[in-house]
Amino acid sequence: MEFVHKSVLFDEAIKALDLNKNKIIVDGTAGGGGHSGEIAKTAKRVISIDQDPDAIEVLNERLGNKENVLQCMKHAKEVLPLCFPHGEVRQAMIVY
Repeated sequence: MEFVHKSVLFDEAIKALDLNKNKIIVDGTAGGGGHSGEIAKTAKRVISIDQDPDAIEVLNERLGNKENVLQCMKHAKEVLPLCFPHGEVRQAMIVY
């Protein structure tokens, strides 16, 4: 499936996350997986969320072979409690 999206401020967004091997990052608007793919290079785990079934299909094509990436087709506010049932989240930004 073709999915084209030009990220705005891509480098700045990645830098602002201050990534390291201990961080678990939630990409609440994963789209085509551009940010998630870059985050997966450094973070412990990436949880990529999108409501669009086409976006999830593209995520699976692009990132399905990465062991530290989990793709979800739901809304972020529904997924976060399932991903972190014991409240491990120390910092979070909910994206609607």
